[in-house]
Amino acid sequence: MRRLGVALALLGLCGGVALAARVPLRVVVVEAEPRDAEVARRLRGQTSDLDVELVSVRAPAPQGDRADVARLAEVEGARVVIWFEHAADVIVVHLVDPRTRSELLRDVTSAGSGAAAESARAEAAALVARGALRALARGGRIGVGSPPGAREPEVPPDAPEPPPPEPSPDGPDIEVRGGRPALRVTVGWQLAFDGETPTGQHGLDVRLGLGRGAWHVALGALAGLPGELDDDDVAIEVARHGLLVAGGVERRGRRLRLGLGAALGVIAFFRSSAALSAEVSATPSQTTPVFFVSPEATASLRLGGGLWLQLTGAADVLLPRPDFGYQIAGRFASRHRFWPVEPRVGVALTLKN
Repeated sequence: MRRLGVALALLGLCGGVALAARVPLRVVVVEAEPRDAEVARRLRGQTSDLDVELVSVRAPAPQGDRADVARLAEVEGARVVIWFEHAADVIVVHLVDPRTRSELLRDVTSAGSGAAAESARAEAAALVARGALRALARGGRIGVGSPPGAREPEVPPDAPEPPPPEPSPDGPDIEVRGGRPALRVTVGWQLAFDGETPTGQHGLDVRLGLGRGAWHVALGALAGLPGELDDDDVAIEVARHGLLVAGGVERRGRRLRLGLGAALGVIAFFRSSAALSAEVSATPSQTTPVFFVSPEATASLRLGGGLWLQLTGAADVLLPRPDFGYQIAGRFASRHRFWPVEPRVGVALTLKN
């Protein structure tokens, strides 16, 4: 009953979060050259209070090729693609929605040259993109903007830069392909079927890792609850604990991600027993370490921002498999021998920074 209560509480928490979560507007920002990274940084600050998720991608600028834009949006599971063109005194902002085949085009200029003018242009370009994304996030549309050459009012080079807004607690989940790895934290509940424990072996599964693009690696720990084995003469409880290293790759989408990976490590089966009959005597508690390797398949559903609900299916191959029994006349008699391959399922919340 205690295990059932914990599992129901976890599922209730997941359901409550899912009801409260919002689906952000996913946006690809193309960083074709070093100057684009500075504009993208300003844009992240300008959109931190919007329901927008920015994904920065280092790639050549689409140059207005709609096929390239649509392909880039599809690969990243995004609705909008943004890129920039730089000239001596102008930044051209391109914002395209491939789904509606609409485009916003704006020239941002400033008089003068040098670091101050470049900084002013970068901030102004970020403000232009913010305005369009704010409208799209609220259900609006964008249209064809001014053609190249039809310029926005000039921004004085010595104009003070507006401070970026403070990031909100439910701000965007920013992933940088080709940039620094992103932190991943997973906390969940797992159930392994061993062929001997009537209700399976339940336990907590916690992993801390890094992700870069579609790939990720993690270190994990398993903490199990004691499970009872059926036996008329001895009350036997076995708990499943462990340490592991895991990794894998995901097919990335806007709301749903499917992944394949593997984990390997050590599982420690902690056994305690008590005699139920005068004809037997219980042996002291014992821990049996077992190496394991496990292929894993995952399906992740976005709940909002960087929070995902993850379902896992796996098969733990035990080397060797645990075997519990009796000592009779100095010889071991097997009584409870676990399956060599234990199916495992799990549900977890994953936070990706």
